[in-house]
Amino acid sequence: MKLTTLLLVISMGTCYSSISYSQSTRISVDFKGETIKQVLSEIEKKSEYVFFYLDDVLDVNRKVTVSAKNETVENILKQVLNPKTNSYLVSDRQIYILKKNHQNTSVKTKKQQREIKGKVTDENGEPVVNANVVEKGTTNGTVTDEEGLFTLEDCDNNSVLQVSFIGYKTLEILVGDLGFIEVELESESILDEVVVVGMNIRQTKRSLTGAMSQIETKELKQSPVANLNNALAGRLPGLISVQSTGEPGNDQSNLYIRGIGTYGSNTAPLIVVDGLPRGQGSFSQIDPNEVESVSILKDASSSALYGIQGANGVIVVTTKRGSANQKTAIDFTGQFSSARPIRLPEYMDLYNSALYYNENDTNMGLSPRFNESALQSIREGTEPYLYPDVNWLDEILRDQANQSQYNVNISGSSDHVRYFASGSYLNQGTLLNHGDVFKANYGLSPKFDRYNFRSNIDINATKRLDVQIDLAGRLEQRAGPSSGFGHVFSAISLLPRFAMPLFNPDGSLARFIHEYENRTSFSGLVFFSG
Repeated sequence: MKLTTLLLVISMGTCYSSISYSQSTRISVDFKGETIKQVLSEIEKKSEYVFFYLDDVLDVNRKVTVSAKNETVENILKQVLNPKTNSYLVSDRQIYILKKNHQNTSVKTKKQQREIKGKVTDENGEPVVNANVVEKGTTNGTVTDEEGLFTLEDCDNNSVLQVSFIGYKTLEILVGDLGFIEVELESESILDEVVVVGMNIRQTKRSLTGAMSQIETKELKQSPVANLNNALAGRLPGLISVQSTGEPGNDQSNLYIRGIGTYGSNTAPLIVVDGLPRGQGSFSQIDPNEVESVSILKDASSSALYGIQGANGVIVVTTKRGSANQKTAIDFTGQFSSARPIRLPEYMDLYNSALYYNENDTNMGLSPRFNESALQSIREGTEPYLYPDVNWLDEILRDQANQSQYNVNISGSSDHVRYFASGSYLNQGTLLNHGDVFKANYGLSPKFDRYNFRSNIDINATKRLDVQIDLAGRLEQRAGPSSGFGHVFSAISLLPRFAMPLFNPDGSLARFIHEYENRTSFSGLVFFSG
């Protein structure tokens, strides 16, 4: 917690008597080998007290043993805190834990202490109420009153005052020989921030009349996702993302800006990359390391530049470029992540499945498919190839799928040329198991590989001619079920445990005869069908 927040809370304490409450409040606690953080949290739950402390003041992970029955909080704190390193101050329902510093105390006694008075105003001369005034490097501070006035004691001529308030820049003032200090705070507004609304069209937030939001590359790279769509999820107000599959190379989210604004099949927003309309697929496979910013235009006013094409909103992507007077810089980024299923169904074991199918056959007026001898073999497991017990989820799916992503880019400029070039590689594994078997049979393991390249060059050819050369390319390699990964999960859910063994006794893939279509297929074709 910041020091300014601590001092603000101290100075704005209510006028009720803290002594009466502290004497009347008694609680019981019993901890053995618990951390100080847990003890303080329990005290807050059992009383109206709230603790405040700086991170470097109190070791909250130190374990203590405390036992108190119907005791005041002060007596409990004597058992919790180390009297040699910490003290505390009670102000109404707030308790401030402080750090003892004998050396600083002795130094302060040698200083020529004096009282500092002053006034804090804004750019219009209006008083700033509750502005923080702190002596730099100490816990000595106060806040301004309704007229913007403050009084700070225990200062000397070498003291530096830090004056801060939300929405204004923090100022530092050397006391020196000043008697009455007048401070004028300067507003710190984000309205002058530049945003991109179209091809080489940039405006400040102050001049915008439409609804829009923007995110930059720093936030985009915080999420180790495979595509740009998913990196935007939850980061821009008004942008709705719906991810319906986790299939490698096809796991991008469908994006909507403030819902759906048109009828028909095309309900997606318009995608504009460096001024050129692009499809959802091209947008989703852009490497986030290549992106400078992403802006979304959410209403008719902001998207008027694009006409009827922007009826569902517009997503404007600006890729990185070289800056003027920039030295050559080379950046490398590497990410590794893993994905695992959140929830999978649990199926009945083989014996209960057999009883279920027998009951189903009886209800259908058919003879049960498992007689007593078969049920006995299933129960004892004596016929593993005649009555196999295969958990298809465990056999076909792995616990997790790994993903790795690498990017290297170079940017810089000379007298007349600015350049940015980027190359990246993405590898997404799948949840399909037995990759070695698939590779032996089909020469490939299920995966998704993507290679991205981008080069943006700006040339100042003459005083009146600027040349912009943008090149971008993408190479993808997909290996997996020809009918889609959804077919695999559908097959897993429909295939009984006893349908077939995974392998024959000789190690070959087992065969499964479909009882309805009267055709023969191999278990390997469950994964690579077609």
